Amino acid sequence: MMTQREVFHPGAHTACGPGALGSACGDGERGAGSVLVTGYDDRTGQGYVVRTGTDLVHDGEPGTREVTHAGVTVLLTDGLALLLDDALAHRPVTRLGWAGPEVPLTLDDHTLLAWLNEAVGGVVTVAGDPGPDPRTA
Repeated sequence: MMTQREVFHPGAHTACGPGALGSACGDGERGAGSVLVTGYDDRTGQGYVVRTGTDLVHDGEPGTREVTHAGVTVLLTDGLALLLDDALAHRPVTRLGWAGPEVPLTLDDHTLLAWLNEAVGGVVTVAGDPGPDPRTA
């Protein structure tokens, strides 16, 4: 079974707090293990939303498209899809933190959040935060 993730593009940092469950941030309709990130990319002037989880279904929402990498599918807004496609094709690494190690860019929750924080920036909220990355704990 393919894991799917959904990413949209509106808004910047954790309003729900690290480790918050989706239901604690008003997101009880999503399945367990889902993450919802909103942010704002100052360079492009676009907001974004990232949604991950195995319960996602692409319903053809205008302005979104899928990106698949290593068996994981991500549904995201067009602008963020272009950034992610480019990163996967030309610089498939990200830092895990400000001075953290570079790791291969994958679409698992921890690495995707690290890429959003370090390469895209502007993370506003994280609902269902997966917690500390075991690679840096």
